[in-house]
Amino acid sequence: MKFILLPMITTLRDKTSTLKNCMEKGIFLSKVNKIIEAELYNDQLNGEYLANYLGMSRMHLYRLLKEYTGFAASEYILKLRIEKAKNILLETNIPICSIATTIGIKYPAYFTRIFKNNTGLTPREYRKAYQ
Repeated sequence: MKFILLPMITTLRDKTSTLKNCMEKGIFLSKVNKIIEAELYNDQLNGEYLANYLGMSRMHLYRLLKEYTGFAASEYILKLRIEKAKNILLETNIPICSIATTIGIKYPAYFTRIFKNNTGLTPREYRKAYQ
């Protein structure tokens, strides 16, 4: 009887652990995304800022984000900034230089360069192609 129940208990414990990890992952990413969305305009938003806001070390934040998303903190923040810029480009006619500052990037030329590196198009080309 013991040999029958032990694998079942182990499997159940593993599934419970996996479910708990998924919930923790979801809660963690939800917190991170809310903070980034609220602070997106802030050109000082980076991994250290985010870690301090969350009350954890920069390395712990890096490990969690890398494990859960595959991105380092700075890459993840940039990814969300680019996604927000895409939405703004398609939904409004706000000038590109204003979009850059709206998503926390000081210099429009830098914004154009990183946008093109991430999408293959400049912001102007992206707006024209998809609007």
